[in-house]
Amino acid sequence: MPVFKTPKNYISGAGILQSAGELVAAISKNTLVVGGEKAIREVQDSFMKSLDEAGVKTEISIFKGYCTEENIDKIKQHAKNAEIIIGVGGGSVLDAAKAAGDDENKTVITVPTVAATCAAWSALSVFYDKDGRATGHQLLKQAPALVLADLALLAQAPKRFLIAGIIDTLAKWYELKPHEEYERESVAFHISLSTSKLALELIAQHAEKAILANEQREVNASFKTVVDSIIELAGLVGSITNGAPRAVLAHSLHNGLTQFKRAHQSLHGELVGYGLIVQLFLEGKEAEAKQLSERIAEWGAPVTLDELGLKDTSEEINQIINEVKLRKQALDQLTFIVDQQSFIKAVKKAEKVGKTKKIESL
Repeated sequence: MPVFKTPKNYISGAGILQSAGELVAAISKNTLVVGGEKAIREVQDSFMKSLDEAGVKTEISIFKGYCTEENIDKIKQHAKNAEIIIGVGGGSVLDAAKAAGDDENKTVITVPTVAATCAAWSALSVFYDKDGRATGHQLLKQAPALVLADLALLAQAPKRFLIAGIIDTLAKWYELKPHEEYERESVAFHISLSTSKLALELIAQHAEKAILANEQREVNASFKTVVDSIIELAGLVGSITNGAPRAVLAHSLHNGLTQFKRAHQSLHGELVGYGLIVQLFLEGKEAEAKQLSERIAEWGAPVTLDELGLKDTSEEINQIINEVKLRKQALDQLTFIVDQQSFIKAVKKAEKVGKTKKIESL
C-alpha cells in the first residue's frame, strides 16, 4: 500500500528566517531549538531574533557529533517541556531532532544551514555510532511539519556542501531506475521515479550556475532551483513508499565506507557519488559511469578511494566490500548480478577511470 509522508509546509526564499517567528508562533510558543554552536550563531540575528519578536519561548540544546541514540535521548530530555523541536544545521542534527520528535510525538520544524542532503524534508533518520559509522535508520511516523530553507543563509555555506547535495540528489534517479521493471505496475514507484527524473533534469540545466552563485555567496534563480531540487524533490522521492525493498546500491556502499574512520573526511554526498560510479559499472553502463565520474571530478568532488581517504589495494577494497550490507530480496529485483566479486571488479574499474580523470586534469 502506498504511503506518502511529506511536510505540511516547505518554504524557501532569501531572508525568510527574518520573519519565520510568526510561522512558528502559529503552531506553538514553547520550543526547543537544537543545533551546533556554529549553526545557532548563524541564525542568531535572523531566526532566533524573529522567534523572540513573535513571543516564542525558546530553550537551546547544543548538538555535537552524529545522529546517535545518545544524542537523540539528550534532545528528548531537553524537550520535555517543549511542544516543538526545531532542528537547525546539517543532516546529523536534523535527523536527530526528527527522531526525537517522532519518539515523543512532538511537532518538528527543520532549518537547514547547508543544502547537502534532503534531511530537512524526509521522514527518515539515519543513525551512526559516536565514531561516525553508519548503523541503520528509522522510518519516522511523519515528516517535519515545517521546513524553512533560507536561500540567503544556504548561499553562505561553502560550495562543497551544495555539490554534495547535488550528487546525493542524482542518486535518487540512479538508485530507483534499476527497479523499474520489477515495479512497473506500482503507481507510487512511478511517481518517485518521475520526480527523481525531474530533479535530474533540473540539476543538469542549473547546476553550473547554482555552483557559481554559491561561490559568489549570491542567490539567483538557478541556486533556488537546485536547492529546491535537493531538499524538496529528493525529499519527495523518499516520501513515497510502497513497501517494496530497494537495493540503494550507492548508499549501501556509502554505509560500508563509513565503517572506516579515514573516510569521515568526506561528506555524505561525496561518498554516495563514488557509490554511484561503482553502481553504474555494476550495471555494465561503462560509458555512463565514465561520464558521471568526469562530471563529479569537474565539480571538485572525490572520484577515487585515495581522495576519500582510503587505499586502492586489493586488501582494502575487500575490506570495504565486506562492510557493504545488501538485502537478497532487493537484489532479486535487479537485472544484473551483484555479489562480492562483481562489486570488487566495479570498484577497480571506478578507480581506473577516476585516476585517469585526475591525471587529465593536472
